[in-house]
Amino acid sequence: MGKGPSLELEPRILRSKYISIGLNHVSAKYEVDIAHVIDLEVINDCGELIYKNAKYLLMPWHPNMNFAPHLKNISVLLCEFEVINKFAESGRLLIYNRLNGASQHPAGGTVVLPRYFSGDTVFQLLSKLGEKKVYSIGLDGGSSYSIEFSSLVPLQNGQKTFDDQFLEISEIERISDSKLIKLGDLEPINVFVGLQEEQRIPALVLKDSIMHNTHHPVSFNLLCDNLVDFKTPNDPNNRPRTPFSFQRFMIPSLTNGKAFYLDSDMQVFGDMADLLKLDFEDSEVIACYGMEIYGHWKGSQYAVLMLDCSKIRWNIHTLVQGLDSGQFTYEDLMFKFAMAKVAHKIPPSWNSLDLYNNEGTNLIHYTDMSRQPWKHSNHPFESIWVSGLERSIKNKIIALECYESACKLGHVKINGGLKIDKVTSVKSLIHDSKRHVSGVKYRGDSVKIIQEIASRIKVGRIIDCGCASETFQIAFPNIDVIAFDPLVAGFDILPKPADMVYCVGVLEYIELDLLDNALYNIKILTGKIGIFVVEVDSGGECDSNDKTVQRTVKNLTWWSLKIKNCFIIMKTVSNGNGVIFIVRPNI
Repeated sequence: MGKGPSLELEPRILRSKYISIGLNHVSAKYEVDIAHVIDLEVINDCGELIYKNAKYLLMPWHPNMNFAPHLKNISVLLCEFEVINKFAESGRLLIYNRLNGASQHPAGGTVVLPRYFSGDTVFQLLSKLGEKKVYSIGLDGGSSYSIEFSSLVPLQNGQKTFDDQFLEISEIERISDSKLIKLGDLEPINVFVGLQEEQRIPALVLKDSIMHNTHHPVSFNLLCDNLVDFKTPNDPNNRPRTPFSFQRFMIPSLTNGKAFYLDSDMQVFGDMADLLKLDFEDSEVIACYGMEIYGHWKGSQYAVLMLDCSKIRWNIHTLVQGLDSGQFTYEDLMFKFAMAKVAHKIPPSWNSLDLYNNEGTNLIHYTDMSRQPWKHSNHPFESIWVSGLERSIKNKIIALECYESACKLGHVKINGGLKIDKVTSVKSLIHDSKRHVSGVKYRGDSVKIIQEIASRIKVGRIIDCGCASETFQIAFPNIDVIAFDPLVAGFDILPKPADMVYCVGVLEYIELDLLDNALYNIKILTGKIGIFVVEVDSGGECDSNDKTVQRTVKNLTWWSLKIKNCFIIMKTVSNGNGVIFIVRPNI
């Protein structure tokens, strides 16, 4: 995230699905995972705000002062810059070396050569760390900042234009497998949703599901908030059956270019950017085909639409005139879209009526009003929608107060099993005090591996994550071992990050829909190395014999892919019927 004009896209991007790196002053205004600061002047300007907003601070061993490498390294500058020292003391300071620095960090590490700006420097660093795709907003050419940072003077380092950084980025792309993808260059997804006020919560779950499944910027518009006044048709038979029946016809009056219409009772699992590739040819509207595979499909092919508003010449007012003049009927509009040139090119997987499978469903349409999962408890895919609700609250698409208000009004059922508090800390993502099996936790293989690694990389602190009531401090008398388990009194205080995190007999007992969040939060605690001992099974999945404990055992490939979302797997070691994963965070 840079300070360029495309930073204005930030509200249209679901940043929680990325590891976010704020460049310089950006981290003073946005919460980020990592703040990159190369110039000490930035620390002087807004260091305290960066400390508040960033989980980690990333700096070169010799940062700049007056746009040149400082002769002092970070270990000396800690005494002069309180904020940097606070990051270091809390285990949140990350260091890299630079070729043009006065010295290198004694422990070695990744080396980069800053050329133009922070953007090309960080991209070079991520490339050397093995990241293949890096996405950006606010990393632009030209010579200006976004409006948010208009008070700052750009190009103070003497460069003529921000275009120069892309010369270096292009060279890095040429010699590596890494690619920078500017989100501002991707075609936006412009969505309009038909609804009435009591359907706001499911509509916002829909919003989160769209943003979660695409990298493209998403403009999401609730038509109940963007109403166009229109005359009511004279004939009662031609009047809208619901408050939102005619809302889709307002879209050409509200936007230009491509736009999608969706009903609010939907949830997306595919990338809507794929639909942008469909060719309108001479049509104005693209609708679904093949809907006859569903038993109650009449008219539903027009619940998912892509419109080319630059071609459309009709609007809600001309359509009402057509209804009053007898040019067409309500059924002609709603079930035939008779006023438009329509091409049926959207696959039925994008409008799956109350059916879902994780292989091919791109969008589920909860059409059965007697079972809609935000109102009732008998829909077969209720858990999928509830998981979407939880994620929407976590991602702040839905304010918790908004959800609670909707429950009180009866718009949404009260879901007692909703896992809302999982979104803020590791503590609520690691469950089940029964997860440990006697004799497994401190098996010699894993302890020997920890001892070997700890001596090699100079580990100072270890977090025993999910320790139950045990501790293995005795095996490491010269290392500070932090026992952490949110369900055991005395061990339930969330620790600061440590050099190593040891996690055994834990991951198998975390519910599958929480596992990605758990791994991400464990990664936050992991400074250098993680040791995960996981039970695996060649059959793919089985349940624990202890029916009071929920346990899922997956095969080695499944666990490797899951762990790779947050970590780089350096080595695996067989350990009885389990595997020891030796990993490092994939920052």
